[in-house]
Amino acid sequence: MSEGIEAPLAGHAHDARLATLYALRARAYRALGQDGAGDAAQRLAAEWGAFAYGANHPGLARALAP
Repeated sequence: MSEGIEAPLAGHAHDARLATLYALRARAYRALGQDGAGDAAQRLAAEWGAFAYGANHPGLARALAP
């Protein structure tokens, strides 16, 4: 996958990109049948998405839907 990219994104304040990265990972893990890893990635996507866009952003829940 895309291991190793989190630190540069976080270090350069690319919060929205981190949220997208984790949301894509969640979907990929679930497609591979790795639901535990998918759930963990989904939680990270939600946390970074809330940080980047605000917890009440109207598109956040839709973008993070499994």
